[in-house]
Amino acid sequence: MATTSPVAADPAEDAAFTSIEEERLQRIGVAVLTALVLHFGLFFFLALSSWTVEVKPPPFEEIIVLKNEIPSEVNREPPPTVEPPEDAIPDIADLTAPDEDKSKTDAGGPVVDPNFEIADHYETDDAAAGHGAKGDPNADMSNLAAAIDNFGTSSSGIQAVHGSGAGHGTGERYGQRGPGGQRNLTLKYKGSRSTQEAVRMCLKWLAKHQSPDGRWDSDGFDAQCTHGRCGGKGSRDYDVGLTGLALVAFTGHGDTHKTDGEFKETVEKGIKFLLREQKSNGYIGDEKMEEGMYNHSLGAYALADAYVLTRDPILKEPIEKAVAYLLAAQNPGKAWRYQNYNAGRSPSMQEDGSPGSVNDTSVTGWVVMALHAAEEGGIAIPPAAYAGANAWLDEVMQEKTRDGQYGIVFGYDAKGKFVHNKPYVTTAAGALIRQFTGVMTGVDGAVTVLASHPPEYGQNKANFYEWYYSTLVLFQYGGEPWEKWNEALKKAVCQNLRHKETETCVLGSMDPVDYWGGQSGGRIYATACAALCMEIYYRYIRLGEKKK
Repeated sequence: MATTSPVAADPAEDAAFTSIEEERLQRIGVAVLTALVLHFGLFFFLALSSWTVEVKPPPFEEIIVLKNEIPSEVNREPPPTVEPPEDAIPDIADLTAPDEDKSKTDAGGPVVDPNFEIADHYETDDAAAGHGAKGDPNADMSNLAAAIDNFGTSSSGIQAVHGSGAGHGTGERYGQRGPGGQRNLTLKYKGSRSTQEAVRMCLKWLAKHQSPDGRWDSDGFDAQCTHGRCGGKGSRDYDVGLTGLALVAFTGHGDTHKTDGEFKETVEKGIKFLLREQKSNGYIGDEKMEEGMYNHSLGAYALADAYVLTRDPILKEPIEKAVAYLLAAQNPGKAWRYQNYNAGRSPSMQEDGSPGSVNDTSVTGWVVMALHAAEEGGIAIPPAAYAGANAWLDEVMQEKTRDGQYGIVFGYDAKGKFVHNKPYVTTAAGALIRQFTGVMTGVDGAVTVLASHPPEYGQNKANFYEWYYSTLVLFQYGGEPWEKWNEALKKAVCQNLRHKETETCVLGSMDPVDYWGGQSGGRIYATACAALCMEIYYRYIRLGEKKK
């Protein structure tokens, strides 16, 4: 095979090429040097012109986008900018006063979805439509069992109109729970985008872990887990009470069985469960349970809260029967405890062998909340019921504890006796009873005690029961005690809600790190309490203020 000899290099051509290459590199070098000089000059000018501008650190919360909310490739183009009308209600994503530093808006963190908005599906400005959502006032209630079976589908059940929220026949003390009211009141009372997103995450977790029969199962909720098990079981004895507590978290957000929204079916199933659990004497749950009044009171509270928002006639008779049971169980001239001791049952003996108390500030707090909700729904509550509760508070109120450490406090089942030797839970419950019944004796001193113990997250530090009651009390009180409590509360809840585990079932829940969470209510209780705390801005109207 013939071979081809390599072409000999031409020295003249090589020299010419080298000359051209050197000239090209020289031109590039000059251009680069010129560009560097120009950019240096520009940066120097900008530095001088902004010398007096204060550089602020970014907000400390971590911004996370949920995996299932990442837009697809075809939707990555930003939407066109639309200028809102001048009178538009501020979006929840812009909850800052005009002159407020936006970097401080979400000091509670986390913001899960940067594009988070609340769909306007809980209320309408049309009052007629709101009243139309309340069902058929002439519905036949003679067969309550059949009505329960058909609950949500009968002519007096769900209608495809918007009915809960501000101003549609709801009680005078109930807040503006629709989106418009939520946005305005969250802004007014220093909530944030993070507080609203925390509520949404809690409700999504609760809805996902509801049992098929409508209950929230304290020790069996993890049967609904889809990505591993959440953990954090409570006691099986409290399913009725936990279902009531979870439902109040939904109604506190404006969700009912009549509102077209994400949680409509969830609320309907929960109400059906409570109605099925109610006995002929009005009791909700197992009357033989030692501490059953917690279950009954929370169940009654949830039904009454839903009734205030909807006026569904199917709910009226069950609530009236539940209230009648509470009134019959009140200890003459005093308050309530674990059972109806007027029906021949004696309270359990104390550990020291002395007779057990028939009054208890903790249970009484839930009873009064249920009675108050029923009264807001138009059900008559005799003044003697509230008078007895306040008589009990008079008996357990003291201006100073023995060691002088605290101011005005309310005891648990006796003066000077507290839950875990700390006065905060029962003092908060007592102060709220005072506020909701219009008797302000001791409230100022109790507020001082509660405000001195702001929320702190951590094992054996957090007390969600205390947070719930103290948040209600301090919000109603307002002023500096509320402002300081609110800032601590936002951080304690929003920063510690499980928001990083985007691919696990625990996302959106609160770890049950306190005593009651670990022993009785578990993860359901902790998560419902977190939602209720973050709904505080619009759940109830403040004392002395009127609903607009």
